[in-house]
Amino acid sequence: MKNLKFQNILLISDDTKHYLLLNELFKEIEGSEHQLFRSKNIQEIPQNKFDIIFFALENVKDFNPEVVGEFHNLLGGIPIIVLTSNADLTGIDDILEQGVQDVLTIEHLDKFQLYKTLSIAYRNKNFKNKSSKKKETSNGPINTSPHKLYNLLFNESTLPKFLCRADDLSIVQCSKKATELLALSGKQVEYIYELFSDVEDSLIKNFTGTRPSKSDGSLQTIFYPKDKDSEPLSLHLTIQYIQNNEYPMLLLTCLDISELERTKESLNKGENRYQMVLQATNNVTWEYEIKEDRLEWSSNFTSLFGYKPEQLSNITSWAEKIHPVDLQSTLNDFNEALISMSNQWQANYRFQKADGNYAYVFEQCVFIRNSEGKAVKAFGAMQDVTKKKERQHQLSLMEKVVKSANDPILITEVDEINPAGPRIIFANDAFLNQTGYTKEEIIGKSPRILQGEKSNKKELKRLKKALTNGYPCRIETINYKKDGTEFWVEFSVVPISDENGLITNWISIQRQVTDLVKKRQLEGVFKKINHAVAQPKNIEDKFSALLKVILNYTDLEVAEGWIMNIDNSKLNKVITSTTKAKYENFSKIRSNFREAKYGARLPGIAWKKGQIILWEEIKKNADIVGIEEMRIFGINSAVGIPILNYCRPRTKIG
Repeated sequence: MKNLKFQNILLISDDTKHYLLLNELFKEIEGSEHQLFRSKNIQEIPQNKFDIIFFALENVKDFNPEVVGEFHNLLGGIPIIVLTSNADLTGIDDILEQGVQDVLTIEHLDKFQLYKTLSIAYRNKNFKNKSSKKKETSNGPINTSPHKLYNLLFNESTLPKFLCRADDLSIVQCSKKATELLALSGKQVEYIYELFSDVEDSLIKNFTGTRPSKSDGSLQTIFYPKDKDSEPLSLHLTIQYIQNNEYPMLLLTCLDISELERTKESLNKGENRYQMVLQATNNVTWEYEIKEDRLEWSSNFTSLFGYKPEQLSNITSWAEKIHPVDLQSTLNDFNEALISMSNQWQANYRFQKADGNYAYVFEQCVFIRNSEGKAVKAFGAMQDVTKKKERQHQLSLMEKVVKSANDPILITEVDEINPAGPRIIFANDAFLNQTGYTKEEIIGKSPRILQGEKSNKKELKRLKKALTNGYPCRIETINYKKDGTEFWVEFSVVPISDENGLITNWISIQRQVTDLVKKRQLEGVFKKINHAVAQPKNIEDKFSALLKVILNYTDLEVAEGWIMNIDNSKLNKVITSTTKAKYENFSKIRSNFREAKYGARLPGIAWKKGQIILWEEIKKNADIVGIEEMRIFGINSAVGIPILNYCRPRTKIG
């Protein structure tokens, strides 16, 4: 881009964001040759010679025409550009007629738009200088024909213009751009309100008749092109009353403000988001004028820390509120960053609030430096992190307790969205020892990694419901170690809440209860066995009921019933039962083995000892009836269970 030689620029604005934006854009256009000055109002304008003025307004409607005259009196006839945060440009024509070069919206301001405006300002500035010199040597006025002047102002205007009768709003004449607008509508119109039907009532009420209630005014309307795929246009209509000899006329000028309306909406959303972010993050912002030692705080400084912004108006008053232990290191770090070429500074320290209590704060800022590298301003934000600090301390204490606990403990995040379940963020050594996983293998995974085929689905469903509702829960189920080994576990899950009562984590304390569950299951089987034996049935029916209980409530696949003979010299087999079709032939083969002596074979040994005998590997216990047949059918283990009759073992299950 060509350098336009705008070296001294004046910005009149009370918002530092405007300064940062313009300064950055001018760097891209003018390089390092420019110098941007900011004044909050006209009264504080520095005594410098400026090349151009940027005047910031929240709303174009707030523009005071007398301001242009004050600028010219103070600074001469230099270009004036208005910056606005509001996309509603009602009254822009009046501003431009007062001598303002251009009106720019901040949201969509970039270096190309700024360069275009500056280029026009640069040409106008040179043109005025040449015109002034030419007037000094000219002996007479410039002659311009009325026809050419009318053609320039109306027919060749870059904005659509309509000339209408004031008595009935019939269209008398259209500019070239207005004719194009009519073509877009696809309508044959005679009256202007046929084109802008949504403001028909306002046009008729306020601008018709020989003495309309509003001699001049404006309206905003929506224009709908004939092409349904085209976006509607937001138009600003400026209406001027013209007294004509024959009949009064209205001049309507149309300005497309569609982009400005979108900008307005975007600005409103952005401002709302900015305020919400400030509230959500406990942040206050500040600006520090280093040379003047002037410190300014955002309005929420009072609600967060209790001080009015003017109470801490310089660096000394701020430093007085820093905790004595943190004071020296904080000031040393700040001053070191200030005099160095660093553009940033941040610190953690304790800051005294108005109520006398100290808050832990995190503060950071950026420095604005001049061409010599000297810091002239600083913009920063201070965040109250007291609750976060206290929570970290509590978690640190809890972690020490958890690490040293003998029971396995897990801590997970709360994740209502992840279908894989909550992520594990901590596991103590007892948990790692119990499951065989390493910390690297388990962190980031879901506790579901411990579940498998035999895990109790009903209990897990009850757990899920409790977690969804934020309730503590205790369940008992089968989990699996890393190597696939099953084990019974009882675990309690309890929510951890933050200071607002929101659940942030779940903590699970687990206890292996495999032996307890097996004992409980065995006791249950014994009760059912004794109940089956006590029924008034013949011996074979009793054994059939007995073996059914055993097969249903254990992992056994084949069961046999043995009973002592009348002189207690040996055991006789009564029945063989199975729930698996593959063992039917095995039952037939085993029918040849019908006797066992006291103390011999598995039934005889269980009879003699009067207690449950478990052979986990048959091949290590050859003293069993039909061992070869068992091996053929893949039966690797066997158990002998004595059924007690009064105080003596009478019946054996093999």
